[in-house]
Order: sequence, then C-alpha cells, then structure tokens
Amino acid sequence: MKTLFMIFFLFVVSLYAGDLTTKSGNIYKNYDIHKVASYGLEIFHDEGITTVPFADLPDDIRTQYAELEKKIIEQEKKRLEKQKKDFALQKISRPIMLTPLEGGGNAICRWSRHDISYSSIEDALRDASPYMIQKYKEAKKEENRLKNRTAEEVRTDYLSAADVAVASGGSIRDAQFYLHRPLQGWMSEMNSSLDAKYAYPKSSRIIVQDLPENTLSNVAFSTIVYCIGTMKRNGITFQLYTVDKNKALEFTQQQNK
Repeated sequence: MKTLFMIFFLFVVSLYAGDLTTKSGNIYKNYDIHKVASYGLEIFHDEGITTVPFADLPDDIRTQYAELEKKIIEQEKKRLEKQKKDFALQKISRPIMLTPLEGGGNAICRWSRHDISYSSIEDALRDASPYMIQKYKEAKKEENRLKNRTAEEVRTDYLSAADVAVASGGSIRDAQFYLHRPLQGWMSEMNSSLDAKYAYPKSSRIIVQDLPENTLSNVAFSTIVYCIGTMKRNGITFQLYTVDKNKALEFTQQQNK
C-alpha cells in the first residue's frame, strides 16, 4: 500500500477532464490533473498551474481520491508529531565536548564548546527561512557577478571592503573575504543561527547521567547532552543532563502534560 501511495503521490498523471468548477466557484478551463500534492490536486489549466485543496474539489472528484487524502492526512499528522518531538528535544539539547571529572555512569563534568554547522549549502537551504532563502539568491547572484568583473568594478569592490572594515572595526582582508565570497558569508550566517538554537550550560560544571559505565575520567569526548533539570550534590546545585535521548524525550513529554 505504501508503494501504491508513493506512485500516486509522485507520478505525473495525464488525465484530461475538461473544465473544473470548484466548490468555492473558481472555474479552470481545459484542466489536466498533474499530480496529487500534500493537500490537494495540482492541475494544469489554460491560465497556468494551481493546487486545488481537497475540500474545494467537486464531490465526485474528491471521492476518487478519498483513500489517498486519508493517507496524506495521516502522514501529515505523523510528520507534525515528529516535528513537535524534535523541537522539544532541540530546546533541551546541546552538542558539546564533555570531560567527566569522575568515572561511572553519573558524573560531574566540565564542558567546552563544540560548534555545529551545516554539511552543505543544500542542507542549509532545507532549514532556511524565506528571508534567508532570498539572501541566498542574492548571494548567488553576487557570486556570479564577481566572476565577470571589470578592473573598475574590482577597484570599487576593494573600496567597499575598506568602508566595511572601518565601520566594523575589522580588517580589510576579512571584509573582502565576505564581500567577495558571498555564499560563504551566507553559510557563516546560517551556521551561526544553527549553533544559537542549542543553549550551552549556564555554569562550567554539570552533572551528566547515563554515561557508559566504562567512561573514563579526564578524557574529553564529543556527545549530545539533554538538560532535564537540576541536582544538588555536596550542597551545590548543578544543572542535570542526560545522554539518553529516550529519557530526554520522556522528560519533555512529562513537561508538556
């Protein structure tokens, strides 16, 4: 059934059906059903391409796609539930460099920064806001312009870099880097926003639960920790973390009840 659903979902349908009048009164002349989209039928017609929501389709046409509509709704519900869980985990998680100060599964640890970044421009674009997508298009256009500059344009760009350096207190070299490599500048901005989504611990020492029993003390390693509250030890209150994702998920579900 899953294979059949994907065929219906992705396969281009060429079904001529004359004119289509929707429940809301829109009329599409000489339409063809192009494909089934996530919330309706995508159709070609005399004036272009349109997606008609399932609820706006005539009853006879909607009935033909009733089972598929039901599957799409169920898939969307599961996607939103997963998205909600992922967001809840993101709020309490942090990729980090961890150094246990004692052995065992529950230890006081010190930590250091472990910056995170997108693996590629494509990866960053999937997470980009409409504003950042527009900035990407502008950066791509500027990158193409830089490849075909005249000598006068090179001189103008250098002066622009100098102005930026003076205004920001940085070096002309750094300013030139971002002005002349706009896509790398865009990626740098995206990586900064990604890293900022994950909060670092508030103090230099934390308690981390559920470490492997063979964890060595004073040996740094990279991991993801999840903040699940606080814990007192020897009269000192520490932020409490776990490396167990399932335990963290249970914590977020309890918090949301």
